[in-house]
Amino acid sequence: MTAGERKRVAWLGTAPLEVATELGRRNLQSKDSSTVDQLLTPGALNPLRAVLVPYDGDPQGLRSTLGRLVYPVLDSGAGLYVVLAQEDQLGPVSEVLSTLKRQEVASEGARVGTKVGTVNGWQAYGVAERCSRHHPGPGSNEALVIDRVEGTDPVEGSRLVLLKRAFQDFRRIRLESLLGSYSQDRGIWRVDAEDHDGRFCQPFVAKADSRQRIGDEIAATVDFVLERVPFPHWAPIRPERCVEGATDGLLVSMFVEQAMRFDHLLSRGPVGRMVSGLFAGPLRGWRSARRLEQIELGKHYEKDGILPKGKRAAGLAAVFPQARVKASGVPDPDSLLRQVTDLKRQPVMTCHVHGDLHSRNIYVRRGVLDLVLIDFASATSPSPVSLDPATLEVSIAVGDVAGLRALSDTEFAVLYSRPLLPPKWLKWLRWWDVRFDAI
Repeated sequence: MTAGERKRVAWLGTAPLEVATELGRRNLQSKDSSTVDQLLTPGALNPLRAVLVPYDGDPQGLRSTLGRLVYPVLDSGAGLYVVLAQEDQLGPVSEVLSTLKRQEVASEGARVGTKVGTVNGWQAYGVAERCSRHHPGPGSNEALVIDRVEGTDPVEGSRLVLLKRAFQDFRRIRLESLLGSYSQDRGIWRVDAEDHDGRFCQPFVAKADSRQRIGDEIAATVDFVLERVPFPHWAPIRPERCVEGATDGLLVSMFVEQAMRFDHLLSRGPVGRMVSGLFAGPLRGWRSARRLEQIELGKHYEKDGILPKGKRAAGLAAVFPQARVKASGVPDPDSLLRQVTDLKRQPVMTCHVHGDLHSRNIYVRRGVLDLVLIDFASATSPSPVSLDPATLEVSIAVGDVAGLRALSDTEFAVLYSRPLLPPKWLKWLRWWDVRFDAI
């Protein structure tokens, strides 16, 4: 079902004649729904472009009605609007919207109510125009068969609806969990889709996260990747399959076939050439356009998540064993944090950065220089040119790499003894662990 076929607008109750007339002038059909239960019957929301809820002056009643409608309506892609009878109703209605269920997105709070709008019921043309301008996206294919590879958890709730919308033109899909995400709140799957003729398409990757993070990743890809990272060093996004609901969004891109994740390659032998190829290949466009800027490093470190802030910063000392804090010449975590955040503005070489360049976001195909980057949600500019190399280094040094033991304190001491650069003295250590070669 395409967005163009979603012509019906539901009015909870009986729509005024002038509203129905204005909707008709915009090729939309008015549909009266006497109760919330009638709206929530299976399949009722799927063909709807919008749902209109008139406010009768009862805040508690409105809160109850929206509480039942907000998730199913917004997850279906339809718009949800409260119809005001007069101007002085905006205050109490806004208060109701502000108390809708709160959903935490990353480090910021986002209210579900921000997706619920208000319209002036005394302006029929305005009500109809608001509905006509809403783009509901694809509807949900309730007949879609969803299979799961063994070990893949069931998908339920909003994310199940989003999958049925994103792949609504297929008969069957098969999900395989792509392990290794650092966030437990995200769902990432390989999706093999079968059309109605029994033919399979090239595989997709579907990534579920908060709608804010999904929106940020799509925007970052458009701003920093499409025309700035050489093709084919990134997996193309399929924007027509990217959908969002009340709190979650779904990003769909093409799957990187015949490739191995970089952290899996670490246990197979030296990867120094691949690391060199990463900065000479996918990242060369960003880094060749670097320039010197005056920035406050402490603020950048907080923005990029390198340093904690707020409550996380207050409890920083508790994270580290006291024995290490008391080591000779090593400042305690709180003192170190203050030193960095107090740094004055200074000249720093900056460029576009990936922002989350850990070893699980890099795939290597047949050749050592045929690398593909994924997950551009944290891509930003300007940031220090050292951010991506440092992020990758930390993931190699302290990340959980299958087939390799964790580095010991002694090895860390040798690896990070001064001077850090140039690392010529590390040549004799390369036999010790392949991670030294990569670093």
